[in-house]
Amino acid sequence: MKCSYDVVVVGAGPAGLSAAKAAAEKGVKTLLVDKREEIGDNNHCGELLPSPSEMKSLLPSASGVEKLVDVPSRLIMARTRILRLVSPSGKFHEFPFESNIIDRRGFEKHLAIEASRYGADVMPSTKAMSMLQEQKGILATSKGKKIEIQSSITIGCDGIGSRVAKWAGLGNNMSPRDSIVGVQFEMSRIKVERDVVEMYFGANAAPGGYAWIIPKGDDVANVGLGIRAAFSERGVSVMEYLHRFINFNKVASKKVSKGTTVAFRKGVIPVGGPISRTFNGNVVVAGDAGAFTMAANGGGMPPALVTGKIAGEIAAEHLNERVDTSQYEKEWQRQIGKELKTALQIRRLIDKAMESDDKIESIMSRLGSKYMSELIRCRLPRILRIGAKIIRL
Repeated sequence: MKCSYDVVVVGAGPAGLSAAKAAAEKGVKTLLVDKREEIGDNNHCGELLPSPSEMKSLLPSASGVEKLVDVPSRLIMARTRILRLVSPSGKFHEFPFESNIIDRRGFEKHLAIEASRYGADVMPSTKAMSMLQEQKGILATSKGKKIEIQSSITIGCDGIGSRVAKWAGLGNNMSPRDSIVGVQFEMSRIKVERDVVEMYFGANAAPGGYAWIIPKGDDVANVGLGIRAAFSERGVSVMEYLHRFINFNKVASKKVSKGTTVAFRKGVIPVGGPISRTFNGNVVVAGDAGAFTMAANGGGMPPALVTGKIAGEIAAEHLNERVDTSQYEKEWQRQIGKELKTALQIRRLIDKAMESDDKIESIMSRLGSKYMSELIRCRLPRILRIGAKIIRL
């Protein structure tokens, strides 16, 4: 079986959905394929999305970013206004930060419907197997049948370890130091502050990363953590760290230890900055496929939505013979490159503190809520910019 499109998007996460919608909106014939039977299934996300106004402040040069995170109210499980950072000793540092805690599965399905309304075809249960010669599309399987999908442009949004990136000769940033392994329970029957998101730091909580409690309702929350192997105890699994956090953390255990688990998610988050090259010939990659996450906090949805939108728009402009695909890299650099670079600098600075809980405690105390608010927003305060230059980050 053969079919022909202007653009084929591989992977229907936030990046792929954003890319398909943007390309279809520009009037090009677009196909979105995903190996899952149901779009939105099996996500591994904390489901926190900054509010539109907060998002505009975080990524001020990103075109139309407020609309990208403007989630229908029916898909918002909770609205939070405070971000609380908890030190290894249990000391609180908190500041205003507006977020919407969303139904991620519902949000992805909503984006798929939006893309289809603009004219994109959506094909679930379809796995990309290889790239056609001269990058003229992909060979895929769908419900046991082989399909040759011819296209002028392929947009890889197939996540960590992207096969599209590999086929196109693009690299990845998947070293142990640059990868966070995350696990999360959705828990009920726990004590929740409906408008407060908590992040916990320290070797006992989440070495090389942080743990979180993200409220989703009266007594429901996402409870999870992300760790990096380079900072973890030898032989201790990520699940064991989550067990310790839920049952023995001096602050968190009082809230969640008596809860019950209703869902489980796991995944890997790249925190080494974007891959060295995000395009090659007729292929571009967006979202996790290009390692587009905010390295300082692991946030992946905002840069995925932004880079997906840019990829779809550049693909359409390329087809109209206005730009080369190299313009994709120039455009995401212009819109979010500064913030991604700063986030990586911050992560590397934080790595110096991760060597011991005493260092984490001391730095959090010295910085206080004001400066930590800036770091979480991936901004480097002047006092830390000087430090970054000294250690040549």
